[in-house]
Amino acid sequence: MIDLAWLLMECPSLLRVPRLTVIQGDGGSGCASGMALRSEVGLPTRVMAPFRPPLEWGTHHSKLALILYDDCIRVVVRTYNDVFSDFHGKSQAIFLQDFPTGAPAFAGYSDDFGAEFARYLKLYLIVCGGLELEKMDRYDFSAATGALVASVPGYHRGASVCEWGHMRLRRLLAQHVVLPTCWPSGSEEGLICQFSSLGSLSPNWLKEFQETLATTTGPPSSPTPPLQLVVPTVAQVRDSDEGWVAGVSVPIRKANLKEFLAPYWRRWGPSSSADRSAEVVRARQAMPHVKSYCRYAARRPGRPAAQMDPTRQGVRLAWICVTSHNLSKAAWGELQKGGSQICMRSYELGVVLFPNRLAALERDPQRPSGYFFRPLATPSTGGAGGVVASVFVPLPASSHGNAAAGEPCGYREVPICCPTEVPPADPPSGLDDDRLWAVDLEEGAYLGFDRFGSRWNERGKQFYGNEPALKQTETL
Repeated sequence: MIDLAWLLMECPSLLRVPRLTVIQGDGGSGCASGMALRSEVGLPTRVMAPFRPPLEWGTHHSKLALILYDDCIRVVVRTYNDVFSDFHGKSQAIFLQDFPTGAPAFAGYSDDFGAEFARYLKLYLIVCGGLELEKMDRYDFSAATGALVASVPGYHRGASVCEWGHMRLRRLLAQHVVLPTCWPSGSEEGLICQFSSLGSLSPNWLKEFQETLATTTGPPSSPTPPLQLVVPTVAQVRDSDEGWVAGVSVPIRKANLKEFLAPYWRRWGPSSSADRSAEVVRARQAMPHVKSYCRYAARRPGRPAAQMDPTRQGVRLAWICVTSHNLSKAAWGELQKGGSQICMRSYELGVVLFPNRLAALERDPQRPSGYFFRPLATPSTGGAGGVVASVFVPLPASSHGNAAAGEPCGYREVPICCPTEVPPADPPSGLDDDRLWAVDLEEGAYLGFDRFGSRWNERGKQFYGNEPALKQTETL
């Protein structure tokens, strides 16, 4: 979804860009007025559909921006649509990195990770379109910090089974997730799935997806870490920045809140109402449009399992993925014909981050004005000369640096922002307004007034556009 007129007002430098291409799945209806604005200053704008249309019930849902400068390309993978309310009123995530022109600048540095980033980005553009592929050969992707995971609509067979959807994620985790030897000892483990929309799932598919999220370079974990599905409650939507209308962007259907999912539900946001830090309060008020997936372990010595550590001390992540993928077969794909084929219906795109990868890179001091990275001159090594295993430490945390004190195996800690609470908050009680959000609950489920003095469905989808603040003011 792109409101091009709003985007040009929010980012007026786009009125100076000599060439702008927009790939959109809804026919470009939100781009007409923006195209007129650029036309007035003599600049062309190309609006096109993806080369391969989505399958039935699928969408063009990926959110990618490629910005080409004279000396670099900026790759931006987001979870937000280019509309006012997504940008200003929701919890979102963004991955951004700059890649310079030319051959790799670091002598003797050979990197399959960066080459794979470039290969996969080109592969996605072949299917989706929008950019002449020869342009991609100008850039050095050797210091890529993340790995791309995409979905494209169709029935994928043979080697293509592992190129797309959750099988692409499974392959990446099998290549890059190295758990420290003491990772599970004395820890609560979990696989977090946090999303804003939910498909019609089956127990078999959920087991298939759980197997993907639990994949590492080693043998399968026993037992498999449990799934935890994070969504907001009715009360959280009502009390959010946008009030009840925020629920339009969390279009979960009651029929998809199936009984077999009951053990997996967790509440969005913090579990401790006493935590009043600015970060926690903001997360509570801005409803999630972000989609994130991760594997964690949390040490809670001498504390009840349900009690959250508000500073996130003792919490470690093995990896994290921020993406456009909601929790659905249409987005992630479903294995068919004994695993020889995977079917997905939508375009999706996300980035997976691995602590070992980020621990081997640093911001490039020779290019301070951008988001460039370079390999560390001397990677951290263990006592035997091997590379120290790394883990993510979600911020805020009391400290982060090298090997964690008191850990018998030792590992490097890499700080990272995590869009959802880890471990997740307890499940909703199911009573009154403390129940899972859905847009079609029974009459009487949407209790109370929001901050605008409105009830559910009194302020409709017309507030989802480029002038919602004005429209909200008119109702007060």
